[in-house]
Amino acid sequence: MDNCFRTDLAAELIKDDQKLPEGINRVEENLPYGFSVEKIFVSSEAEEIIGKPQGNYLTVYTSDITDLDEDPFEWLAVFLSKELSVLSEKLTGRKISKDLSVLVVGLGNVNMTPDAVGPMCTLETEVTSHLKKTHPDLFDALGCCSVSAFSPGSMGQTGIETSELVLGAVRSILPDIVIAVDALAARSADRLGSTVQISDNGIHPGSGVGNRRKGITKENLDVPVIALGIPTVVDSSSLIAEALENSGMEDWSEKLLKMLDNRKNYFVAPKECDALVKKAALLFSTAVNLAFGIKNE
Repeated sequence: MDNCFRTDLAAELIKDDQKLPEGINRVEENLPYGFSVEKIFVSSEAEEIIGKPQGNYLTVYTSDITDLDEDPFEWLAVFLSKELSVLSEKLTGRKISKDLSVLVVGLGNVNMTPDAVGPMCTLETEVTSHLKKTHPDLFDALGCCSVSAFSPGSMGQTGIETSELVLGAVRSILPDIVIAVDALAARSADRLGSTVQISDNGIHPGSGVGNRRKGITKENLDVPVIALGIPTVVDSSSLIAEALENSGMEDWSEKLLKMLDNRKNYFVAPKECDALVKKAALLFSTAVNLAFGIKNE
């Protein structure tokens, strides 16, 4: 039955009532405003068990972000910014300062609403790397990192492997770290717009919708990569399987499993997807700007 589900979320690959497999650690914590966070570590030995690469996965559970008032939204943005800062310093071994170079990559297709989180995030990102060259005194006074941002588009738009475009940018800019922002797929409709995932092992664009591309990872870029994403779609087979599972159905015939796993799925987005994507892009750009951008103090 698990083959019927597709997801980018590590937390959805571990059932709440199951004993954790060896090599996987999970810690949960309650946060203000009714939020909660789940931190999962996957060892190299457990990669095949969970179906996720070795690394750390931080999942924040919220209510629908489109319904968040100003205070909880700002709190969440600050929380994510702190996590980005901590991960960045851990992965690079360098403090957040004007000497740190950050490349923000907005993955996805801006012309497809559910896939536009990444590109829209880069539009709101405070880019400052050009100031370091053209106005060094101003750059020093701003107290920010050297931040660059771009959206490479999707392979369907460019005909070029996305990772190759990102690699070209990395070789040109020589950043210390890459922040890859993307829309994700979930196995449960309840996760759409209400779950944020941060991981320290990069991302494989399209993997959650069965269109796995070459990874944007440290192995391929030779630079640490932090992935930041939110689910905006769930596939039709997952919706049906989840409904059957929640109804108490336990006996799954081979015919039913074959129908659900026929790889001819449709991907479903919530009706308020445009508002969700705009709010998610604002949330992520705010978090990135707070972590690496211009300091107000």
